[in-house]
Parts: sequence; structure tokens; C-alpha cells
Amino acid sequence: SVFQEIAALAPPSTLVVENPVIPSDGVPSLIEFIAMSDAVTPPAVLTARANNPDCVTSEPYQQLITEFFTTEPKSRTLLSEYVAEGKDAISNKYFLASDAGNMGVEGANQESLYAAAMARLVRQGGDLRKSKPTSEILALRETPTLAFASSLSLGGLSSREVLDAARNRSPATPGLNLLESGGTVNMNEDNKAGLLPSDDPVLGRSSEGALSDVVEWREWFHLLAERSLARQEQTTQPTLSVKLPGRSDAREKGTPNYWRWNSQHLVRYLTFPAGSDWEDADPTTRPPAMLLIHGFAASAEQWERFVYSLRQQNTSNGNDMTPPIYAMDLLGFGHAEKPGLSYTQYLWETQVVDFALEVMEAT
Repeated sequence: SVFQEIAALAPPSTLVVENPVIPSDGVPSLIEFIAMSDAVTPPAVLTARANNPDCVTSEPYQQLITEFFTTEPKSRTLLSEYVAEGKDAISNKYFLASDAGNMGVEGANQESLYAAAMARLVRQGGDLRKSKPTSEILALRETPTLAFASSLSLGGLSSREVLDAARNRSPATPGLNLLESGGTVNMNEDNKAGLLPSDDPVLGRSSEGALSDVVEWREWFHLLAERSLARQEQTTQPTLSVKLPGRSDAREKGTPNYWRWNSQHLVRYLTFPAGSDWEDADPTTRPPAMLLIHGFAASAEQWERFVYSLRQQNTSNGNDMTPPIYAMDLLGFGHAEKPGLSYTQYLWETQVVDFALEVMEAT
């Protein structure tokens, strides 16, 4: 592992800051935010995290990202380095197989299956000496997603700053898609790199294009969430479910809510309220809360007919014993963000466990 060596790397001279301590004007530090979060987290959830191996859900490279790529000075150093060297160089320099599982650092927690799966993917299953460069294994946008999503979410970098770096501080990108660009580089005062929506359709995605996508995709899903919540306030249909012609289509509409998984990726989930008699029932005998997970290429809306039917079955003589029900969009589907990550069953399993712990407070 070269984890310990990263701290010793000299940052680019253009980003040396004489006085990195900036007055906070009352804004808590990251350490204070974490302490505030722990203070309001139910003790049973903290205990489950600490004592249950099945609740170890660290993401790949989490130790590396948290220590080196989240704070403002270090994330700006990395951004400058990314612009100068490109995503392949950053991938091969920092995102090594030996650190994917978060086990190469003294005091690291038990490896999560999600992180272990990525470590195996990057190792190509076995001998590190025979592994390909990380840049040949990670998804097209995975390096900038891993490097900057956390900092963008926590305020170490602004979306405008990262987008400006992609558009105006990167080398000009040739217009490889001639049908789209007309054979010319699409450059203007706010796009000096000449980015196109698909700047490299044959070979993949340019470094600056991938960086731009990380920001723009996040912003798009943020706007989509704002739209859904606004429609809900206006009592118009907040979900995309529609009645099919000629069919009995009784549904119970869910209420949209949003959660940031790993404090990075926006995830939508629908809630359906517990029946009027469920709260007062004996907790040892009443049905437990339910979490519904959709299938491939689907979304949370697919459960609206099921919930309607379930409530009919749980209502007798006016007594509604339907438990509280949650239906979540898996990352990459529905209204959940679609970051450029390597998607595996372990990623989704980790998302489900984290949702059950953090949102449902299931222990």
C-alpha cells in the first residue's frame, strides 16, 4: 500500500496557501459536524454498526477519500492535479488495489463486502503483479466520482469551481464526434476546453468531460428532486406512475423523500403510512416495518399497486394494521442518482443496509 506515502506528496505550487485557516463565522468544523451527527444517531444504530459484521458498509477507498480528498485544501490540490494530469494518471497514482478494501491502514475497520468486491475487481481476482492499471478497470467516470463526490457534498469544493476547472482550466478537447461538432471544437468563453456532450464516443470519455459529468449529473438529480417536492406541495402527482388504459389500476401513492447515501449520492424513497391501529398494537406481535426493493430497470413506483392491495388485506372491521412501508430507488435507477461507479450487487446490498440503519433505524 502507498496510502501512507500520499500525505508526503508535495501539492502543486500554484495551490500553496499561506494561511489555510479561514475564519468559520460560526460554521462548525467537519469534526464538529461528525460529533453532532453521532449525538443524534440512535444508540442502538451505533451499537449495530460497531458490533455486527453485516453492518460494516464502508465504500471502496473510503479511508483514502476521507483523509485526503474531502477537506478544502486537499481537494483543491487534487483538482489542480487532475486538470494537469488527467483521470488515468490520477487513477493509477491514488486508487490502487491495495487500498480499495480500506485494509491497508493501521486501525482500519473490518473490510465491507462492497469494498472487498472492488478490491477484487481492481486486483483482477488475485496476483497484484498481474493486475492491469486501475485506469483500465474503473468505469469511465469512476475516478472523478471517487475523487470529488465527497468534497462536493460536504462543501470542500463548489460545483461551479469544479465545472470551471473542467471547462476552462483543461486542455482543449478535439471534436471527435463530427456529426455533433461539425468537425470543429465547440469553444466559447465559458467552455475553453471545447467540451461536447459526447466528446469521445469511440474511446470513452475525456478527463475533463468525465469531471464535468460528475457535477452536471449531480445537479440534474438535485433539480429533479426539487421538482418532485414542489409537485408534492402543489398536490399534483409527484411520482411517474400512470394508469394503463383498460386496466383496473388501484394504487396507493407514496410520498417522495430524499436521502444522501454516504453523504454523497441523492436517493429517492417513497413512504406509505402505518395503519391507524398499528401504532397502538403490541410491538412484539404487530407486523414489522417493510422495505420494498424493486427489480432491475425499475423503480419505487412499481410497488404502489402492491401497497394498495396489502392495505386491503390488513384492514378488517375498520382496523388498519398495515405496517409503515418504505420503497427505495436503488442507485442507478428511478430518481436516485446515477454516478459513474462500478455497479455490483454488493454496492446495492450496502445501500440497502445503510438505508435500513440510517432512515428506518432498524437494528
